[in-house]
Amino acid sequence: MTVNTDFIYCQSDQGDNRHVTDTAVGCNMAIRSEVLEDIGWFDERLPYGHEEAELADRIRDAYNVWYSPDLLVKHPFAESIPDYLEKQYRHGKESIPYYKTRGKNVPKPIVKFMLVPAYYSESTVSLSVISVIGRIVSDVGTLHGYLTYELADSGR
Repeated sequence: MTVNTDFIYCQSDQGDNRHVTDTAVGCNMAIRSEVLEDIGWFDERLPYGHEEAELADRIRDAYNVWYSPDLLVKHPFAESIPDYLEKQYRHGKESIPYYKTRGKNVPKPIVKFMLVPAYYSESTVSLSVISVIGRIVSDVGTLHGYLTYELADSGR
């Protein structure tokens, strides 16, 4: 059986007009060298998927980040549903060091992502089903990461 995985793409369509944004997607960022010289480069201590988010956070702390609809990248996030779910789990698990690096109260985003319905809805029922399953897998990964990193930090 062949499964259509066209929906498993990194998507960040914010409309047809250029504007300042809070969202920067790592698969399609263009950064001036003087900005990187000012704020620093990727934090290589961070695990999978979060080094670009942390860099974008530092850029937003000091500069405006612009969205341009003219810059488009079709970036496959996953090749299959199992690959998508594995990445969701890993991304959830490895979010804990990112939250700690940014000085965030770690339980707060965990609860937010688990309880806010907007994180579970998509444009169609089938996409919503995959999104719900992916979100649950990510939440399980996040809880596993929280326990793993918290126990490591506490020396247990």
